[in-house]
Amino acid sequence: MKEARFEAVCPVEIGDKVILVDGSRMAAGNIPQGRLFVFEGPKEHTITDIAAVHYVKSGTVQFMYELDGNGKYTHIEF
Repeated sequence: MKEARFEAVCPVEIGDKVILVDGSRMAAGNIPQGRLFVFEGPKEHTITDIAAVHYVKSGTVQFMYELDGNGKYTHIEF
C-alpha cells in the first residue's frame, strides 16, 4: 500500500457547542391532516470527539463528530 497524506482544517473544536437544525417533520399516532406538532425543539450538543475520514481515491476529507459522548459519529454541514 502506498502512503497517503492529507491536510485539513476542521471548522470546530472538541468542546464547542452546536445546535442541529433538521428540516424534516416527524409524526406519531393519529394526527389530523395538516396539523403540526412539535415534539422537541432544537437542542444544544457538545462536540466530544472529531474523526477525519480521508478518501484516498478522491483526495477529500470528511469530518465526523461525536456529540455528547454518545459513541456515535455523524457528519454535520457547517
